[in-house]
Amino acid sequence: MKKKPIDLYYSENHLWIHLEDNKEAVLGVTDHLLANWHEIIHIDLPKKGKNITADTPLGEIESSDNLITLITPVNGKVLITNAACLKNPHTILTSPYEEGWLIKIKLADVSELNTLMDHGEYEDFVEEMEEDTADEDSFNENDY
Repeated sequence: MKKKPIDLYYSENHLWIHLEDNKEAVLGVTDHLLANWHEIIHIDLPKKGKNITADTPLGEIESSDNLITLITPVNGKVLITNAACLKNPHTILTSPYEEGWLIKIKLADVSELNTLMDHGEYEDFVEEMEEDTADEDSFNENDY
């Protein structure tokens, strides 16, 4: 899949979804989520045929000093897991929107995508998060 992030739907948990034909969608993680990571040592994803439920754990991505639980933003059924990512998890870092996709799913309800952010909304969301973090850091440093 060679789609630019502008064509995707985004969750607050930094997952992206690309809608394909017949309620099928590809799901992956954004480059923002793993921006400060230098390695991925393990990834855990659901197997083909597993039903996934919105707002529940989908899997995990692990580095030597971080562990992120991926929270799925939609309901559906796993059609395929990206075996290449399981074999070489570093692909997620080097190509999160192309070769680094995680799973393909059959959406239970395509209209759930309307609850997610488009590219511009996601960019604003990330910027606001970074500003909030900077404000918190600044407050903590000056709190003495």
